[in-house]
Amino acid sequence: MEDLILSNAIRIPFVKKVEPLSGSIFGGTFLKISGNGFSSKMKVVLGTSMCEIINNTLNTFICKTSPASSPGIKNIKIMYKKFFEMHNENT
Repeated sequence: MEDLILSNAIRIPFVKKVEPLSGSIFGGTFLKISGNGFSSKMKVVLGTSMCEIINNTLNTFICKTSPASSPGIKNIKIMYKKFFEMHNENT
């Protein structure tokens, strides 16, 4: 049986590790997010704040945090830019 190759398959990102685990509420912290399935077509969001992508590979994002709306634990979302834009248009 031949292997099926999907040229336009969507990668599902998987986060294994985030360093550091805390930073300033004022932003400016450089995060290293390790995992797999990352793409330059993705954005990183911490809570409701964007994390500016500085560098990325299939396994790592380096991003700079923006100011947070409040202190506390924030969810990390990695999503395709197109989905992010569609989601924001509907909110």
